[in-house]
Amino acid sequence: ILMDTINLKENALKGLHAFIRDHDAEKAQKYFKPDYIMHNPTAPQGLEHSLKMIPILQETGTTVKTHRIFQDGNIVFMHNTLHNAAPFGAEELVIFDVYRMEDGMVAEHWDALMPLGGTSYGNTQVDGVTEVTDHDMTARNKELTQALIQKVFIEGDEEAVPKYFSQKQYVQHNPLFPDGYDNFLQAMQMMKQMPDFQYVKAHHIWGEGNFVLAAGEGRSKEGGTIIYDLFRFEDEKVVEHWDVIQPIPEEKANDNGIF
Repeated sequence: ILMDTINLKENALKGLHAFIRDHDAEKAQKYFKPDYIMHNPTAPQGLEHSLKMIPILQETGTTVKTHRIFQDGNIVFMHNTLHNAAPFGAEELVIFDVYRMEDGMVAEHWDALMPLGGTSYGNTQVDGVTEVTDHDMTARNKELTQALIQKVFIEGDEEAVPKYFSQKQYVQHNPLFPDGYDNFLQAMQMMKQMPDFQYVKAHHIWGEGNFVLAAGEGRSKEGGTIIYDLFRFEDEKVVEHWDVIQPIPEEKANDNGIF
């Protein structure tokens, strides 16, 4: 098979659905390499361990809905919700799934998940724009994301905010904060009042067109945190933001590292 004839987004979705929608072990083995590298700290390494989850997911009727799907080279990343998801820790969860594809199969998997919250300020954690545009801006928007994380999240430089965030439109999907540029500044000041929390590093930045996902790490006295931020850009400014924040457990089920 010629590699360019393989639709990686389609295969990634088929693999995800085999596990979490169809609960079909045979089908899952067509889309996941037996030695695929698992980075979720609660899941053991190896496909055989993942396949053991299928009867449990079938019993609870766990299912998945994909709200957004993107591709950056051989990486496919998705913004999903899990329903009837008690085996994963809550009835409903929001999750970013990231697959590195090889020969049309999943060779590596990163994710971050948290319980689906309410709509405190009118937006849900998954609604909003889904359409990928501005494919010619992928590299530039990834570059801007790297810079904004360094300047705004790591250094806490308020003067840098207007360089990266739109003052005209800023839609916020984190249920703790309202929309708007001024509210983003207030949230930044609030974070500064939490001196024990620190955004340490963005380990990965993946993008397609107007969307960029950053997989970052935070630290506080409670321990480490996985922070996935999805930004939507318009004219080189962030106009919409979604995130998932997950504590890093003390005990890890595999040695692959979270990032």
